[in-house]
Amino acid sequence: MLRLLMGLACLFLVFGCGERIPTGASARILFLGDSMFASNKAVGGSVADAVEAALGLEVVDRSVSGARYFYALPISGSAGLNLTQQFREGPWDVIIVNGGGNDLLFAGCGRCDGS
Repeated sequence: MLRLLMGLACLFLVFGCGERIPTGASARILFLGDSMFASNKAVGGSVADAVEAALGLEVVDRSVSGARYFYALPISGSAGLNLTQQFREGPWDVIIVNGGGNDLLFAGCGRCDGS
């Protein structure tokens, strides 16, 4: 019974982490990425927060710390951890993307010669 409750709690957390994408014309800039963009998001100090303040325009930041391009588990994409699953249709004028750092960090760089 405890396993069932824990599983349901995990599913609730995963599906409850979604972000409402504005349907109006207010947000025209979308950020997708990994921890390079998501760092300091909780305290309003992310890259998207700085761009929003500098331009005076509303932005949507879907970046997630730990996000990667390549994941073996399909559930990871629904949590925003798969960079390719962060995109949502919208009235975007600009989409700003970064990523790949966690792929190199966790998987290593197999093509690098180390020099």
